[in-house]
Amino acid sequence: MDFKDNGTLSIWIYRALYGVVWLISLIPFRVGQSLGRTLGNILAVALKRRIKASLNNLRYVFGDIMSGVELIELNGRIVAHFAQMLFEVPHILRLNRTNLNRYVIFENEDALNQAIKKGRGAFILTGHFGNWELMSAAMALRFKTKGGVVVRPADFAPVDRLLTSLRSRFGTEIIAKKRAMKKLLAAKK
Repeated sequence: MDFKDNGTLSIWIYRALYGVVWLISLIPFRVGQSLGRTLGNILAVALKRRIKASLNNLRYVFGDIMSGVELIELNGRIVAHFAQMLFEVPHILRLNRTNLNRYVIFENEDALNQAIKKGRGAFILTGHFGNWELMSAAMALRFKTKGGVVVRPADFAPVDRLLTSLRSRFGTEIIAKKRAMKKLLAAKK
């Protein structure tokens, strides 16, 4: 979406979006997850053309090892997962050190703790698995160290501003995807 206004309209749209996110953050986490999965199932039916495109992408990647039924089921789970994230991400506004364990389970922290103690940087690589937005915020709270995330800026400026404010809430540096490697290598030192 091409949206050039960075003035008053953009500010009002951002504020409205932030208000919606704040309201969603009031929904209990488990209830929101359930609502998100339900929304995902509805979207999977309502947005057939877009869903068909993602199904074709899955066919391209997994067509040799998964049946058509398995691909359709996987595609449905992916759509439900993204819809669920719409209800999870707003909880970044409620996240703090006291309630962190209600949202995130940390496992195998030793390697990261050792790197932090040695003053060395570490990379944590993930794809679009789980809730990477919530994970990034939780990592910043849990390990009390500066982190960074590589992102592609959202096409719609008010949404990009909202995502940036959520992602950087606990000091995480936002690194634009373009030319990110140079910045990542410098941060590692």
